[in-house]
Amino acid sequence: MYSSFWQWLALYYWKAEFFFSGCLLNCCDLVEKEKDFSLFLPFFSSKSNTFLVLPLKDCQLSIRQVNPRQYVAEIPQLSNLEVWFQRPKDIVRKLLSGDLDLGIVGLDTVSEHGQGHEDLIIVHDALEYGDCHLSLAIPKYGIFENINSLWELAQLPQWTAERPLRVATGFTYLGPKFMEDNGLKHVRFSTADGALEAAPAVRNDCLL
Repeated sequence: MYSSFWQWLALYYWKAEFFFSGCLLNCCDLVEKEKDFSLFLPFFSSKSNTFLVLPLKDCQLSIRQVNPRQYVAEIPQLSNLEVWFQRPKDIVRKLLSGDLDLGIVGLDTVSEHGQGHEDLIIVHDALEYGDCHLSLAIPKYGIFENINSLWELAQLPQWTAERPLRVATGFTYLGPKFMEDNGLKHVRFSTADGALEAAPAVRNDCLL
């Protein structure tokens, strides 16, 4: 089981070295490293991090965090692999900059913050440790009362350059792309990272 893991790891490392054009190697040359590879995992809270361990347990691997107040851990079975906990979007950014070797993060985060960058290589996209989907929510009253599809929403004559559809979203890259792909041209976005359910009360038409 471990040998197959390292075959996968070696494949990823070779690709990262190739696509980052030596940036990763340069970073490694600057510091004397005790570990050969770094694996970054998403940090949310001590409770929600437990589900991230499940895919690794399927490979008979365990994560040991010596100090729960620190963001570093280790996998005892892989002595030359260093494990770090970081915010999901920071994992994607550091992968793109060549500052780390491997990362496990949600596909939504990869799509939003990776923005289709060719240097970002998805080795496995079905770890099955979480689930999410992009949804558009509209009110059930007023001009939206009989709207049951994106197509019907796009056909409303109210949306113009002077009065665009107002959308609150945390997806500043995927949101506009999603709307444009579905025929909604006159849209104005407002950024919100939390408490999106309050957006309609502050002059937004819908949530994404």
